[in-house]
Amino acid sequence: MAFPRRVRAVIFDVDGVVANSELIFLNSATRYLESHGVHPELPQLTRFLGKSEVFAATTIANEMLEGRVTPEEAHEGIYGEGCGYEDLGRLDPMPGLPAFLEWMRQNDMPAAIATSGTAARVKLVVGGAGCLDAFDVIATVDDTGVCKPDPAIFNVAAERLEQRGIERGQMIAIEDSANGIASAKGAGLYTVGFTGSGIPQDVSQADVVVTTFAELQTLIER
Repeated sequence: MAFPRRVRAVIFDVDGVVANSELIFLNSATRYLESHGVHPELPQLTRFLGKSEVFAATTIANEMLEGRVTPEEAHEGIYGEGCGYEDLGRLDPMPGLPAFLEWMRQNDMPAAIATSGTAARVKLVVGGAGCLDAFDVIATVDDTGVCKPDPAIFNVAAERLEQRGIERGQMIAIEDSANGIASAKGAGLYTVGFTGSGIPQDVSQADVVVTTFAELQTLIER
């Protein structure tokens, strides 16, 4: 898919794009699995990025721990109190993001969020990073009941932008995970793979790959 001739809106994933919150999950899941004698390789955990907490906990309990714990126990052990998730509201925005969002505002370009997280998680992570007011549209798993790679969340975000008079072909989606890229492409969006978090993930199916928001701005301006 060719880069849009005119970009009028950008749809952002949250974890790994707005803030480097994925590290909290990776560290917590690793600690939990190791406490049960399992030493995971990174790709075994990055496959959960872009998916819901319930999916991750259920798969870890049933597959990686072979049913030795319940999904509820795994969820508590990974996401519960004392597992590091209290830091979600204290994360810095991704480097270069505030400047990019300000540039978008100056150019009358709405910013949207499409995330498999809940609205409460968006408020915590994006609000904690000081960026919540910069986003005009927010679509979460609360709106759809299904998470990425299903395209529903990106469809919701795109439809809300369309209500503002922006055509889908004038939108781009920025994602850092294979699940997110599949979701955005399923919604018919031009997809930018983002590697700025430093977490190795498969973004090979994206239409273009960038490491910084400055690179993305250059693509939009040219």
